[in-house]
Amino acid sequence: MSRANISNVPSPVDNDDDPSSNAISLQPIPFRAIGGSLYIRSLATLVPDMREEIAVAIAKGDCSPEQAERDGYRSVAVSSRSPIDMASDVARAAAGAAGLTGDLFSVITHSSIHDNGVGGFWQPAAFIQRQLAAADAISLSVNHGCNGLMLAILSNASMLTLRGGNGLSVASDCFSGSGFNRWNSDAGIAYGDAAVAVCLSEESGFAKILYMDFDSVPLLEEMHRGPAVQPDNRWDVSSRKKRFLSAYGKAAFFDQMGSAVERLKTRLAAVGLAGYNAYDMVVIPFVGQSISETLYEPTFAPLGRRLLTSFGKTIGHTGPSDQILGLGRYLDSEESAPGSLVLLFGVGAGFSLSLIVIELVTKPAHGRGKVETFA
Repeated sequence: MSRANISNVPSPVDNDDDPSSNAISLQPIPFRAIGGSLYIRSLATLVPDMREEIAVAIAKGDCSPEQAERDGYRSVAVSSRSPIDMASDVARAAAGAAGLTGDLFSVITHSSIHDNGVGGFWQPAAFIQRQLAAADAISLSVNHGCNGLMLAILSNASMLTLRGGNGLSVASDCFSGSGFNRWNSDAGIAYGDAAVAVCLSEESGFAKILYMDFDSVPLLEEMHRGPAVQPDNRWDVSSRKKRFLSAYGKAAFFDQMGSAVERLKTRLAAVGLAGYNAYDMVVIPFVGQSISETLYEPTFAPLGRRLLTSFGKTIGHTGPSDQILGLGRYLDSEESAPGSLVLLFGVGAGFSLSLIVIELVTKPAHGRGKVETFA
């Protein structure tokens, strides 16, 4: 079966006056930022206690037994609260754990991939800014798929270089109330609810960010692009992916993504940060094992003494919160100690990919409760 050339994909906006505008040819665009002084002063995580077990999803017809075996999820986290309430909780908790009042923040970001529960032109980042009484801060909504929070940390770092002070990056998602089915609206991924917040500083913190690297594969943006008019299937991501793979073949996705992953690893090796078992913990997205075992684990598993996978199988993929939830999981372990290295790897629709290397300076104090904090 012949496949379309992915280098000449149709434009989402037709232009009858300029036929050439209906084709684009893009190359992956790397970005890298190494070193500098950027610290994590505190972080807060919120994972609801409620779970929907895989057996329930199968009984409801939301997930087939074959899908359950392929993706490996045992349950997903489900919240009864709105995503913005959860965002407010973790933002306040992270600020409080760091001992910071609103006037000490220069930048506040919010990231999500699902419906914010309010709609319209409303901006969650501005809501958090108001909640913290951070009148002098700049608030940004950084929504770039499941890589949004990792990109927000980059944005925060850049803004802190210009403005000084402290930054706060927040992510929150609840996958209900919109017609989105957390088990089958996307292929190879089951979604769980969660929220996280990270307080950043150029001056001090319990962990230092040693390295950040980002890569992009815009040739794959069409995988998540639906028809121009789709009133009844806004959240049917699975059908869009299947349509893309039918048009271009699986190799169009796996080859492009595999190359981007290898570029990240090559640049990581160039600065001496890609040795065997170099990391005490490696965190990859909590996607189904059919994706992670093919694309991510072969490259990143050898870099760490521990690869966090089992946790994600119990809470689901939480959108942009996965990496910080994984970091919190490691901080709560007996293995975490000053000098420990953690590698965070993120991926989001578009596609964008990111790496952040973190070194623990001290063992942070752990505040337990519905919202857990580390500072």
